[in-house]
Amino acid sequence: MKNNSTKLFVFGMLTTILLIVGGYFGWKLLSPGSVNFQIESPKEVRAGEIQKIKFVCENNTRLVLSNSQIKIQLPENAYDQEFNSSPVIILGDIAPKEIIEKEIDVNFFGLTGDKLKVNSSFEYKPQGFSSVFKKDQNFNVLINGSAFNLNISGPNQVLPETSFDMNVMWNNQSQQDFEHLVLRLNYPEEFNFGFSDQEVIRNGNDFDLGFVKKLEQGNIKFSGNMSSQGGENKKFEALVGINLEDKDEFLVMGKAESVVSLVNNPLNLDLLINERSIYSASLGETLNVLAHYKNNYGVPLNNMVLKVVFEGDYFDYKKLLPNKGYFTFGNKTITWNEVQIPAFATLNPGQEGNIAFSIPISDNFDVKTFEDKNIKLGIVATMESLTPPIGLEENSKIKATSSATVKLNAGLSLEISGFFKDNKTTISNCGTLPLKVGQKTCYTVHMKVKNYLNAVNDVVITTDLPYYANYTNKYSTSYTNADFTFDTFSKKLIWKLDNLPANSGVISKPYELIFQVEVAPTISEANQSIPIINQTSISAVDAFTQNNINKAYRELMSNKIYDATLNASYGRVQE
Repeated sequence: MKNNSTKLFVFGMLTTILLIVGGYFGWKLLSPGSVNFQIESPKEVRAGEIQKIKFVCENNTRLVLSNSQIKIQLPENAYDQEFNSSPVIILGDIAPKEIIEKEIDVNFFGLTGDKLKVNSSFEYKPQGFSSVFKKDQNFNVLINGSAFNLNISGPNQVLPETSFDMNVMWNNQSQQDFEHLVLRLNYPEEFNFGFSDQEVIRNGNDFDLGFVKKLEQGNIKFSGNMSSQGGENKKFEALVGINLEDKDEFLVMGKAESVVSLVNNPLNLDLLINERSIYSASLGETLNVLAHYKNNYGVPLNNMVLKVVFEGDYFDYKKLLPNKGYFTFGNKTITWNEVQIPAFATLNPGQEGNIAFSIPISDNFDVKTFEDKNIKLGIVATMESLTPPIGLEENSKIKATSSATVKLNAGLSLEISGFFKDNKTTISNCGTLPLKVGQKTCYTVHMKVKNYLNAVNDVVITTDLPYYANYTNKYSTSYTNADFTFDTFSKKLIWKLDNLPANSGVISKPYELIFQVEVAPTISEANQSIPIINQTSISAVDAFTQNNINKAYRELMSNKIYDATLNASYGRVQE
């Protein structure tokens, strides 16, 4: 037993010694400095220019390094020539004492001052080893300039609503060609883009320059106006870069900015509809429009002209009252000048005034498709003078614009009808006609909801029964899961709809409720027509205008039952 322990001890010691010796020689073969990995790269680059990155792998060991490769992780704004952000260089086997050099072309993008970090690793498996070894090398590249010279320029000062030009000049300063080049404009939200001299290549805010040769240059001119008030500075920005549509990326190579100062408009103009700038109107309603103007400048303004343009199809131009203005039906415009308003010849500093007119909304719905909904109408007023303010171009006009919006309310309505002989439902009525005191007669009451233009929410239809009438607990609807209740104490019937789509019941099947009412008139109702149901009300909230809708309908009378075989006398109660 003792001999076996001694043998095991000796065997363990020998194994340990062999592992130590093997590890020592392995360490000697692969010790620091035995495998080198270095990178040669410029520290500063110009955005857009192709740069060569050299990788040097040196095997100073006595072993073959197999399955060798270099993995590169480029930063977000850098790609190789195949627009790959994670290129891999396959080296294969590296013999002892062999040095391998590999280069890749990298294009760095970004703005001046951006610092981009490149990560790389050299991976290899020494001959006789099962493990993969790795050496990492990282380096930073600073964007210092651009391959493109970019400049954007415009006027120092402009008036609100006055058109002005901006010019963008670009120049490829490098010795290389570029593909997929795009010039992108970023301008203030208040800027209304008019047109450019390069509309053929424009797509929204982007101008597709396409293929640009080395040292090529060009420029793009565009114009527009600002709809904001004066006293503000607005920044315009031009970017040049490569647009990678398949990657949904825009690689910036250069940026230029220009600031335009909006001077206070000496001419003030405000337009209100029924004392509001945004007004919700119903069909048939008359709009009272007021245009208020004032000269806030220090000099007189001459030759004033005020124009009001109508936008939309629901204005009733036949009933327009233009208040001395000249209306042109072709362009839907009212015009006032010094002929109609003598004060427009010269508007002195501080002078102000009002022009009022009225126009009704049409009383007919024009609904043809489900898209005829959420209708907005516009009224736009423009006032201008030829007097140029100080500091602007000689030919500049003083011009002010104001607009107001009309939102059309939903046209929610309820159609109520009653039947004795009712072939439109499976509910069978009881009794006979004409009505008689003390005898029971049943009617079916139909309620159909129509809803023009806008969706409505929280619809509630309420009615109640006269004291001599009762609900028979029989009803049907044109849809499923109806919310219909009856309170036997108050005799109140309530029909609820969470929402109604726009134009339901107009170009689609209406929501309909049919319920049965039993009446037994008393002697006090003799020799007269009687209500089958009392007054009915409908309420809802317009989903587009957010207005509350409330309507009331008169009683359904017994002499208004619409059976073709009956006449009005059947509705009178006989003793």
